[in-house]
Amino acid sequence: AILSQGLSGQNYGIVCVATATDVFGSYANVTNNITVMPISNILNMSATIRSRLQRALESYNGATILQIIGAVSGTMNTVSCDVSTPCKELNRQTCNSVSNTCGPCLNGYVGIDGDFNGLCQVISSLVHKVGESCTNNVNCASGSCLNGTCADVSKICPNNCSGKGECKYTGYEQYGYTSQCLSADAYCDAICQCYDGFYGSDCSMDATQIREAIFIREEMCHYLYRSIGIQDNSKSTVLTRVNSISSILSDPLQVSNYAYNNCTSALITTILKNSVLLCDTVAYPKAASSLSAVLSRGKVPSVSALSNTLDALLILVSTCQLASASDDAPYLLNTKNFKLVSATADKYTLALRTFVTPLTTYETLANHRPVSGRFNGSVLSNLQIVGVSITEFTYDVFESMANSSAVLFQATVVKNPVSLISDRRLSAVSNHTVLDYVATLQNINPIQYNVYSADIRLVECSHLSPIAYFKSISCPDGYIFDVKCPANFRGLINSTCPTIETVPVCQLWNGNSFEPSSVCSVASFDEFSTKCKCSLLQTSSPLTTLAGISYQHTLSTIYKVRYRKLKSLYTAYPPLIPAIKDSVVISTASTVLALSILLLLAFVFTTNSKKLSKKINVVIDDPI
Repeated sequence: AILSQGLSGQNYGIVCVATATDVFGSYANVTNNITVMPISNILNMSATIRSRLQRALESYNGATILQIIGAVSGTMNTVSCDVSTPCKELNRQTCNSVSNTCGPCLNGYVGIDGDFNGLCQVISSLVHKVGESCTNNVNCASGSCLNGTCADVSKICPNNCSGKGECKYTGYEQYGYTSQCLSADAYCDAICQCYDGFYGSDCSMDATQIREAIFIREEMCHYLYRSIGIQDNSKSTVLTRVNSISSILSDPLQVSNYAYNNCTSALITTILKNSVLLCDTVAYPKAASSLSAVLSRGKVPSVSALSNTLDALLILVSTCQLASASDDAPYLLNTKNFKLVSATADKYTLALRTFVTPLTTYETLANHRPVSGRFNGSVLSNLQIVGVSITEFTYDVFESMANSSAVLFQATVVKNPVSLISDRRLSAVSNHTVLDYVATLQNINPIQYNVYSADIRLVECSHLSPIAYFKSISCPDGYIFDVKCPANFRGLINSTCPTIETVPVCQLWNGNSFEPSSVCSVASFDEFSTKCKCSLLQTSSPLTTLAGISYQHTLSTIYKVRYRKLKSLYTAYPPLIPAIKDSVVISTASTVLALSILLLLAFVFTTNSKKLSKKINVVIDDPI
């Protein structure tokens, strides 16, 4: 067998377990501890790796191909583990995936999620939530007591970018940066922006190393996909392939489009053909983690690739719903790129349950809000059972620029009379039933919705014109609109500024984009969340699965400004109409008066002229 190196934190030790089974279900196993030391520089062995994979393919040795890929990917992902405080003393798992950083908290302990070098504490009522009072850091689940209050802390970049890059925060949007990213915020991440000449998720690789790493991962994905047809379909083979894909895609910056396409095709093919083998408590989360790796930020190349990946997820989920009885507790999965809750239920169970996406213990103590949904099963018959699931995506995989996270709601009306996996299942009847649900979607950030009430504005049309003209009016919110003054009109227009309100709108994914739908409406909302009431099976495209006919909605919300209808009431200004007649009278009187004055002046002037003329004549006729 070909094995990858052991973990440095465990002195490169590996526990090997060999199991023998027979057709009657009997089995036995033997365990052995071995040590596998690291290769000095596996990146210098790309030619050897390719040659070994090609020989195995030519000899139709699918098992050897999986062994080589498992060993090489495991070794490539091995990190140094030089930490100041042993991980065991921090109650954390051994350093495994991030250089010089301890792993997640051990079971039964709570602290900052994921890889981190902070203390994890025993889960108890003595551990305070974020926002509660404290006297020292140990009081707080976050390990940070700031000014007497437990405070969340910012996420950190892998290995502090090895001192060769700058730590940046990404928000829910697929691209761009944000100014803050707290540890309990599932919608953001801390990533390295490497300085020139450095590469990788922690900026630890130079140009030659990243080129060789990309090439080796390309080769592994290539041969993994090509070898599917020569490998057996046993559970161990399928699980090994799924684990290998997750391992190869673990650092998206080392994965080219060519490698991504081959590994994604291999994973989707594996799930479509062997989903029934991936439903136990070990395989199910492994398969989900692999799908999460495929959905890594910035890696999904097209809408069709996204659609194929989501179909594979739905097929995995609906198939594994067959493994549970209707009274089982919901199954919870919490991966890097999505959170999922899944269950099987009859009409009575649906009436009692609210399905909630999973939160980590720390997210709960940091007051993170989950997505939830209630399905109305009243339309189901007493014998019908359905598989339902809710999947929340923790970044904008749809590139929708929405206000809330995108959430995939699924329901499968089971058609099989008996379970293919478990004999505990009830019989079911196939029926394409309209199944209503109410979803509570969480806003990425709080939104302050506003309402501007109607406001009356008086417009004076003082200009008497043979043609209509417009006057601009400004409303309290700054909205400007034009009011039309009718032709041959002088008076007032009683105009009402429209009521303006900002509201959320429930929208569905149509395969290319989100758009409002008549089958989804807003039931209620506040600054943190929106409740959408939808009919699941009415318009969604069905997907045929092993379990039955599966229906799905992908739902989100957007922010909309809504204007209610503008109203204008035309009212003649009474004083202005008589004023028109008065002005005519005054104008006429003025004219008559002026003419009278002119005539009087003319008469006076004429009379005086005659008198003067006589006087002059007398003077002239008077002899000297």
